Amino acid sequence: MKSCVLFATVGVVSSAASAGLTSAIAFSNLKDWEAAAELAGPSMVTVFDSLSGFAPEVTKSLSGGSGWTSWTVSAEGGVRGGKSFISSAVAGQSLFFDFTGSTFAKGGLHGIGGNFGFRDESGNFQPGSILLTLSSGESIYQTFNSKTDFAGFWLTDPAVTISGMRLQPMSGSNLAAYSVSVDNLYFGGVPAPGALALLGVAGVCTAKRRR
Repeated sequence: MKSCVLFATVGVVSSAASAGLTSAIAFSNLKDWEAAAELAGPSMVTVFDSLSGFAPEVTKSLSGGSGWTSWTVSAEGGVRGGKSFISSAVAGQSLFFDFTGSTFAKGGLHGIGGNFGFRDESGNFQPGSILLTLSSGESIYQTFNSKTDFAGFWLTDPAVTISGMRLQPMSGSNLAAYSVSVDNLYFGGVPAPGALALLGVAGVCTAKRRR
């Protein structure tokens, strides 16, 4: 019998226009994020983007994509590219990813993950947070108070997709020496809506296992 994938449900903030709360699942490592995609079956499609090939200079925004995905990233004071990473050019500023330009040939962006960095000028971890905006008008907000290299999410509602992502410092942090960066992104799409329901079933299985 196949064992359940370990993950946790995430709170979703609903807008007034939303009819209800979209179910979302969070992951703290890439292995479990990918395992959830496998659990949902062959209709789940994932794409990797190394964020490579950008000149090491500051610009207002950067755009890219891999396969059926596309994105644009910006920050108030500009963004800095590198061989395999993107960071905010000014310490303490957030990175904003916009995914609305994608053709979403695979049924929409339902999953996202990445290697995210929230660090000070010495390379030490600082608390950070991720805010996902959804097509329903809802937002997913998760904070990180301990070291994290990977964070990932899957939505379980086929009618709702991920439209944006904000990587931001936590209030009260030493913003003057704060770096927000990302050096890999992972995207998930679902051509067959029924596949997403399996993620919800897996969540029930995990909940029973933890009791």
